[in-house]
Amino acid sequence: MVRAAVCFAFIAGCTLAGDKNHCEIQTDCLDGFTCSAAGVCEHATTCTPAACDGRCGAIADDCGGTLACGACPEHCSNDARDPSETDVDCGGDCMPCATGLHCGTTNDCQTGTCDGGTCRAGRWSTAAPMPTARAELAAVVGLDGRIYAIGGRTPGGTTAVVEAYDPGDNSWTTRAPMPTPRYGLAATVGADGTIYAIGGQYTSVSDAGASIVAEAYDPMANTWHALPDLPIGRDDAAAAVGGDGTVYAIGGFDGLTFQTLGSVATWQSGAPSWSVLPDAMTTARSMHVAHVMPDGQIYVLGGAAGVATPELSATERYQPGASGWHTLAPMPTPRKALAAAALGARLYAIGGSRYNGAGIPYTNVVEVFDTSAPAWAQVASLPTGRYFHAAVAVAGKIYVLGGRREDLDATTGTMDVYTPDP
Repeated sequence: MVRAAVCFAFIAGCTLAGDKNHCEIQTDCLDGFTCSAAGVCEHATTCTPAACDGRCGAIADDCGGTLACGACPEHCSNDARDPSETDVDCGGDCMPCATGLHCGTTNDCQTGTCDGGTCRAGRWSTAAPMPTARAELAAVVGLDGRIYAIGGRTPGGTTAVVEAYDPGDNSWTTRAPMPTPRYGLAATVGADGTIYAIGGQYTSVSDAGASIVAEAYDPMANTWHALPDLPIGRDDAAAAVGGDGTVYAIGGFDGLTFQTLGSVATWQSGAPSWSVLPDAMTTARSMHVAHVMPDGQIYVLGGAAGVATPELSATERYQPGASGWHTLAPMPTPRKALAAAALGARLYAIGGSRYNGAGIPYTNVVEVFDTSAPAWAQVASLPTGRYFHAAVAVAGKIYVLGGRREDLDATTGTMDVYTPDP
């Protein structure tokens, strides 16, 4: 053989005393040497064998032989994660991942969003921001389908501004301001379209101030008028209207007595004063949310029982006309200063703060309570954490507006829109 003859003729080069000799096949090397995968003659005792390391089939062992690594699985149908898959036979170049399975990007998911490495229901987009950036505002949907953003606190101070958003053309207009500027107020809308703005911040410990104020707005006439004052001040309360038109002011903080309230004040159109419901909530709270669901019951979520107490996960409901509050399964994530909106029988708890209980100022978690199940589940998170924001549902979508925003660490006017999966 020519190559062997040449190697024999230049025996000094083949003893490997110096640079190793290049080789193509094993017979290119002297006895006791191995043609490695790198194409050089190595002494057999210096060979480092290859490892399977997740490879399959017969592979070169890098020492002149082969290594059996087992049968190769059929990609995308072997009930195991292969190198290009993000989950068990889903994502990557396999079929899309179902909700609840792991993902690398949203493109891996059948529907919804890849959220923290898991496919979660729904997707977020953005809409035109409010002209006035503010936190601790209230928001409702009028009978005209517009979103009304009411009051709040701007970087410059308390505001009475009211702005209306038209989802049809993605635009805002300015409406008549509230007679009494305030933040931390609650708002709800009656069956006749009247918008009620209730309570808010207190002026001082010696004067209940704005926290006893209740005012009503007529969107058609674009006018406000005063309602009877609340019996006690309510800051960071929640509000709802029952099926019989009764207005409920639920919980809150009384700045005059420095007490967090479990009581509920009620008012009916034309009444000269408010009444107090005989049954207080099971858990006194402020910075919580309340919503009337299709079953006619008022659901209350989250909040805080005191200024420095851990945030609440407590969930309870009240049937207007019946007695007592009923405790439900708690939210998985305790929080205050959250927002809520409902799509059908599903009540969404959106963002908030966990500062006291977990040291987390901003939360982007969105959890949904199915009142027909009843059970909690997690859906796609907000694009960024928010607290002291507002949320409403219009035409099958949820709009989240204002508040303090984590990525900016500032008050915002931005609006995020949640669209559930088809």
